[in-house]
Amino acid sequence: MRIGFFAEGDLTEQSAVHRVITLAKGLGRRGHETVVVLGSHFLLGDRNIMGPSPKSYLQAISSVRELDALVIHRTASYPTAALIGFANRSGVRTIYDFDDALYLVHNPFYAAIRTCINSVNQVAAGSHELLAYASAISEQVILLPASVDTDLFNPRLRTNSKRVTIGWIGHGPVNRRSLTTLLQPLERLSRETQVRFKLVSPLGDMALKNAFRTIPGVECDFGPDDWRPLAEMPAMIADFDVGVMPLVDSPWSRGKCGQKLVEYMAMGIPVVASAIGENNFIVDNNRDGFLVRTTEDWVTALRHLVEDETLRLAFGKRGRTKAERKYSLDRNVRSFEEILHRILDATERKTAATVKA
Repeated sequence: MRIGFFAEGDLTEQSAVHRVITLAKGLGRRGHETVVVLGSHFLLGDRNIMGPSPKSYLQAISSVRELDALVIHRTASYPTAALIGFANRSGVRTIYDFDDALYLVHNPFYAAIRTCINSVNQVAAGSHELLAYASAISEQVILLPASVDTDLFNPRLRTNSKRVTIGWIGHGPVNRRSLTTLLQPLERLSRETQVRFKLVSPLGDMALKNAFRTIPGVECDFGPDDWRPLAEMPAMIADFDVGVMPLVDSPWSRGKCGQKLVEYMAMGIPVVASAIGENNFIVDNNRDGFLVRTTEDWVTALRHLVEDETLRLAFGKRGRTKAERKYSLDRNVRSFEEILHRILDATERKTAATVKA
């Protein structure tokens, strides 16, 4: 099967890396031929924007007729809707994949999201919140959750630091508001015990660094100031004893897919996460992690895990098992392959029925 991917982001955009690049490689290992067209950075006034360029659209249009299926990732502009229409008219099966609540963003880059969802053969939503939104527009919607390469993210890479390390991975500046909800719990915890907080990464954001540096008694590590490839991430979180995912409750947060949680779990790292959105589906509270709502909840959950190594090991082991069983890249690749076969088979049956008639 020949499958094309048309993505909003480039290799510095983690959504494109996780849901396009790794998926395409996985399909390639299963004998499929893949073509990937990535977006790029460009200036719109004084803003640095990421999205498909005119060159990207031309490249996609020129290759469409050679494809069996075209996967559109995130981008939902009117030119993207036109590309989907062209692919449909060319007899190419189309899939729209998204992993954020893009329908909340009011700009031209996502203005046609309802049209994109309504015009493709299949929609793949990264969270239950996104699934509900898309299902109100189309009947052809499935959940395709966050996935993790369980060979790359593996407990055998774990290392130890002198202090118990509470860690977070992601784009610090984008998540500044959610991250600051950790300031008070860490400050309170530091009155009772010595802890280390590792933030990967603030990406040079001095305001974010200074906010955590000012917590008395908390040793801070901020990782590299530049964005690093996915292959380097396991080593950067290998010394985490607890992985955290704080979220501010908002419609945007409820649409998030919990990528960092499944990466922590694959590494055998116990988790503490805000009880918001997809986190509630990923974490089994008090079994492979803790779900929390208040500052007091955060303090209690972190205290339990910092003080109890046996609990950390038990939660981590269960999290690893869950990552292998429900969130592995291999599982997602096979699920995606099933989607492709299903929509291609449906097309062939429809064509055969038309010819017979």
